[in-house]
Amino acid sequence: MSKLPKPIRWTLRVLVLFAVYYLAWILWMVWDAKREPNLIISCRNHGNQIYGSLLVEANENPGWRLPFLPSADGAMVFAAYGRRVGGHANCNHGAPNQRIGGWQAVGLTPEKWDEVFLRWPEGSADDGVPLYWCGRPSSKNERFMVTVRSRTNFWISHATEEKLAERVGRLNQLLVAMSERPVSLNVPDKVDWDKAPLWPTNSSASRADAMNSPKQASVRWR
Repeated sequence: MSKLPKPIRWTLRVLVLFAVYYLAWILWMVWDAKREPNLIISCRNHGNQIYGSLLVEANENPGWRLPFLPSADGAMVFAAYGRRVGGHANCNHGAPNQRIGGWQAVGLTPEKWDEVFLRWPEGSADDGVPLYWCGRPSSKNERFMVTVRSRTNFWISHATEEKLAERVGRLNQLLVAMSERPVSLNVPDKVDWDKAPLWPTNSSASRADAMNSPKQASVRWR
């Protein structure tokens, strides 16, 4: 059998490589389609861990306030809070392959939160102030989000990018009017979540005292 001409051999090689690439792409799409819902479910479960702890503490402690650590941005506050809640409370989209972190959040003093609640317009139950949400969107452009109407009134939902951007935009207008820094929609790249401050624990003190404890790291990256 005579050897095929060189141009034909090169054409066959290109076709084989293209076929391999196309097959790999199909397999990756099938794998990613199965993986994506798992990531969304995982983010929701981890977010629910935080949400459940907030509800319990808010209802058990009359003097309880929303999570706050001096000198730490909101995302780092909730990374620390997630570590205390279960040691494994992260948003996979915001912090891939991490045990904690990935939640973008609002970190304000109790007094500032009271001012926000006074200024936030009345609306439906799910039209509250964004408290924490996935720091990056899923491939479906959705994020797990928790909003708050008062120190003890929380609401869970899945938010589209448009809904979240509108809500955070409203909040940022309010924060600027209060001389506070606005909150970015996304967490930055390459955040070292291990630098999140260790959540202060003091069983003999009230939760309000614990949340305002000076035991924190000075972390600012927003």
